[in-house]
Amino acid sequence: GVAGAGTTGGHAWRVTAYVGPWGTCVTVNEEGYACLDARLSGPVQVAGPLSGSVPGLQIVLVMAPVSVTKVTITLSAGRPVTVRPATFGRERLAAFAVGKGVVPTSWTGYDAAGARTVAGSMTSGSATSSASP
Repeated sequence: GVAGAGTTGGHAWRVTAYVGPWGTCVTVNEEGYACLDARLSGPVQVAGPLSGSVPGLQIVLVMAPVSVTKVTITLSAGRPVTVRPATFGRERLAAFAVGKGVVPTSWTGYDAAGARTVAGSMTSGSATSSASP
């Protein structure tokens, strides 16, 4: 299925996800692929930005358990991006494009009722998280 798609800076992009015994694999514009371990190491994972075949853009992937229906990611450029991950197997996955040099700095996950369930931040290439009561 499609984890994310759009046109940014005049360039179309599309991230397609495939679920199999090796985990969840994604392609950008049907070129190359990256496979992610199907077992989440935390409540939400934000991976990237990943360089791809889209000039001037990088792709950020968001993986979440099925209990998380919306994730807001704050970027180093200062603007937040909100995604509603689609269900792929036992997890949810979303993708969005950012410009070169822009990186995720933090994220917040929400359940179907809109309640904040988990938050985290990225520091020195690693992610930390905390659950809300």
